[in-house]
Amino acid sequence: MFRSFGLLLLLMLVSACGSRYPAQIGQAVSSEASVSDIQQGLATDKGVTVRWGGVIANINNQEKQTWLEVVQLPIKSNGKPRDTDVSSGRFLVKIEGFLDPAIYAKGREFTVVGILSGMSDGKIGEFEYKFPVVAAQGYHLWPQTRELDYYNAYFIPVTYWRPYLPYYYPIHYRPRIIRPRAVQPNPTVNPPPRAPRTSPPRPPQPTRKMEDRRPSNVELK
Repeated sequence: MFRSFGLLLLLMLVSACGSRYPAQIGQAVSSEASVSDIQQGLATDKGVTVRWGGVIANINNQEKQTWLEVVQLPIKSNGKPRDTDVSSGRFLVKIEGFLDPAIYAKGREFTVVGILSGMSDGKIGEFEYKFPVVAAQGYHLWPQTRELDYYNAYFIPVTYWRPYLPYYYPIHYRPRIIRPRAVQPNPTVNPPPRAPRTSPPRPPQPTRKMEDRRPSNVELK
């Protein structure tokens, strides 16, 4: 029983690893060469299968085919292009049929699996450029992601009166801006100098005449 359970688990893991790519680009590839490897002649440019991803730079609808010009970017383990400015060059993708330029627009993330079918001379602006050409066997246009701008988040543990929430949940808030007010002088710290205290002038007092206290029986000479 345990042996069969382990075998089932192993099969599930193998199937999960095999389905990491979307179905359209899940084919096996025979070369891990990059665009610059092909341009520099370090790898063959014909007959090998590659999986390349990047962002669309241009689209050209012809009578029975659509040509995409793609800026190659490193891809993740699921085949999606990484969000980076590091690129090894540009390549062309030849797709049978019509692709709407409004959907396969400039800047959309794109991954293709196909066979290299040589080089094509072209221009980027006025610059002469050699594009490796991929005849698409499968391709995937990645959905656009919306960027959310959160100021900050903190987590509150769930308590007994919030049983309907997960164990931790984010609370987003806008930062509070505190503008400092002008500091008012504190009279108790630096009291202003006091004016000298002056008393008002006193009115002149009337002079009293001294009474003659000499005895009356003393004759004056």
